[in-house]
Amino acid sequence: MLRNNRLLMLFTIGVIVIQAVLAVSVGLDRPTWGDEWHFVETARLFGDEISLATLTK
Repeated sequence: MLRNNRLLMLFTIGVIVIQAVLAVSVGLDRPTWGDEWHFVETARLFGDEISLATLTK
C-alpha cells in the first residue's frame, strides 16, 4: 500500500513538472479566445484582493 502511494505521488509530481515545463516553453502570453478574457480578469481580480466586497461584484 505504501509503495502504491509513493508511486502515485511520484507520478503526480512528474505530471505537474512536465506541464510546468511545457507552459514555460510554449508561453502563456497568447491572446485570449472568445469570452476567455472574462475568466482571466476574474482570476486576476481574486488574485489581487479576495474579500467580501470582491465576492459581491
